[in-house]
Amino acid sequence: MKTWEDFQVGQEASFQKKIEDKDLRAFVELTGDDNPIHLDDDFAQEILSTGSICHGMLASSFISTLVGVMLPGAGALYRSQKLSFLSPVFVGDTLTISGKITGIDSATKILKIHTEIVNQDDKKVISGTAEVIFNPPQKKNSNGWARPVECST
Repeated sequence: MKTWEDFQVGQEASFQKKIEDKDLRAFVELTGDDNPIHLDDDFAQEILSTGSICHGMLASSFISTLVGVMLPGAGALYRSQKLSFLSPVFVGDTLTISGKITGIDSATKILKIHTEIVNQDDKKVISGTAEVIFNPPQKKNSNGWARPVECST
């Protein structure tokens, strides 16, 4: 498991995810957001002059995977996320979700991470900044992970 000392400014991580129709359908089922701009090509064509588009929050939700699994990983707790939606995401797009540490505050255990999502054409679709508290369990005990040391925010 990573420790606070494992991080440095400039450190990066990324992964890819292909957006499929089943992802949109699952997001609709989970959130109830059945806006036809996401599900009806004809409707979206009239509004946007494109086919239906992926929910922005579905595409951006993969940043949570980046933070919770890769950078920083287990022990991460989102403090904030600023997002700019720059271009639509479509079913069939392959997204590259990436993050780069831009700041480290040892006193508060907060990492600032520039987050970005680009599509298969290397077009930036989402950009933002995350603030993540990183405070992993200190040790594993016989009942599971010990509670982390408290940190102030």
